[in-house]
Amino acid sequence: MNIIHFEQARQNKKVRDLETNCTPEEILTQIFCDETMPGTIIEDTNTLINFLKSNELIINSNSSTLPGQCLEDINNALSKTIKLDFKRRTMHSYPNITGIYWLLRTLRLISFEKVKNKKRVTIEQDSLERWLKLSSTDQYWTLLTSWLSRGCVETINANERSRGPDAIQEFYTVIAYVMMDFGEFLTHRLNRTNLSTLSLLEMFGLVTVEDDKPHPGKGWNIENAELTPLGYCVSEVLSDNSYYPEYCRQVEVDKIGDKSDNRLQMIFSKLVLNWNKFFLIRDKLFVNATYSFSIKRGYKSQVKKYPLIAERL
Repeated sequence: MNIIHFEQARQNKKVRDLETNCTPEEILTQIFCDETMPGTIIEDTNTLINFLKSNELIINSNSSTLPGQCLEDINNALSKTIKLDFKRRTMHSYPNITGIYWLLRTLRLISFEKVKNKKRVTIEQDSLERWLKLSSTDQYWTLLTSWLSRGCVETINANERSRGPDAIQEFYTVIAYVMMDFGEFLTHRLNRTNLSTLSLLEMFGLVTVEDDKPHPGKGWNIENAELTPLGYCVSEVLSDNSYYPEYCRQVEVDKIGDKSDNRLQMIFSKLVLNWNKFFLIRDKLFVNATYSFSIKRGYKSQVKKYPLIAERL
């Protein structure tokens, strides 16, 4: 799914029906934010933060996801419980947990401490103190803009290589699917990262999702998904300002916080009247690195080097 598909999806009749006499910019100036409005994202984010503060979670040194034994408790504590019908569950089985975890990793609220040959999942105290000083409006728009401009899939899928901020690509992909109304086929068209994105968009109040009973041996089963007026406004503002994945990929990884993040904040801070404070993400989540390996052919060996984006603990 690319921007061409997104632009085609914008012409869908049900998307056109969301248009009103007010412009998207005018609607955004009237948005009120608290823990449950326009979505439950703030409440759910704080739920996961409090859970991680109250429970000591130890994971393998090569893992970056939450352990399986805590997932059902977190799922039940969130505002929307996702029903599954299989036994061997990982964090990726729960798109709601994966989505919030993606946000917290992006904001650097979650970090890891080495414990012998394993890692302990912890909450960054300094970041948490600054986070709690923000108003609900500040928190909502910080979560949305930081995720869109900085979110990389490597934080939730260790085996996937990021090409830069992936969340903005995910946003356009999933929004286009919802605009085109795939209905009962929606679940089968979305991969696990798409599903995490869809769950996040629901918590942000940008889409509404109707669940169906899970099929035996299957995960989250979606009956339908609809774009909300706020979702329409956000997608229109991003598109009208040409904030596309190609722009984010042109920004060097070590400058994302200086350029890409700031641009998106500037776009929405001019429209959201009560957004007064920005949340400074101090540490880079990824650093530039080089992966070296040798290839031996007969008596000769050759060293090849490839640049990559390495996760920083």
